Amino acid sequence: MGVISSAELHRVRSGHEWALIALDDHTGLVAIQSSYGAFNHIWPPQHRSQPLGEFIATLDFDYFMTKTRGTAAREFDFDGTVANIRGWIKRARRERGISKDVARDAISALDAIDHTTSSDYFATQICDDADLMQALGSEWYEAFRTRYTPECEWFWKTIWADFRWQLLCRDGLESPFIGL
Repeated sequence: MGVISSAELHRVRSGHEWALIALDDHTGLVAIQSSYGAFNHIWPPQHRSQPLGEFIATLDFDYFMTKTRGTAAREFDFDGTVANIRGWIKRARRERGISKDVARDAISALDAIDHTTSSDYFATQICDDADLMQALGSEWYEAFRTRYTPECEWFWKTIWADFRWQLLCRDGLESPFIGL
C-alpha cells in the first residue's frame, strides 16, 4: 500500500521572477521550479534537527547550491582563470626560474586565446602552446577557476531572499537582521 504525503506549496514572485517551491517535511523534499531553473534536494528528517522550513531558512549559499544544483551550480570562469594563470606565470618566473622569453611568450599566447565559456576549449588552447605548458608546469589544470552561474546568484538574491524572509516571519523565527 502506498503512502500519500502532502507538501506545502509556495508561490514566490519577485519583480518579474517567479518560483514554485514545494516542501515536504515528512520526506525532506525541497523541489523548486523557477524562472532561474530547478533547485531540488532531499534532506530527510534524520539528517536535520529542525522542521524542514526552519532548516532550509538557515542554509548558506554554498551549501544550498551544492546540494540543489550539484555541478550545474558552477561554470568555467574565463576571466578568473586568465588572471590566475598570469599569476602562475609570474610565480614560475620567480620560483622555477623560467626564462623571461618563455614567460613573455606564454603571456602573449594567453592573451591570444579567444574568450570562451568552455573549459575544454580553453584547455586545448593551453595544451597546444609549448610556452604556456612550460610556464604552467604539469599541474596546469589547477589554475582553472569556476564561479557560480548567474542563475544561482540571482535566484539567491531575489527569489530565495523573499522566500526565506516569508519563512522566518511565518514561523516566528528570530530575524537575522535583529541587532544590526
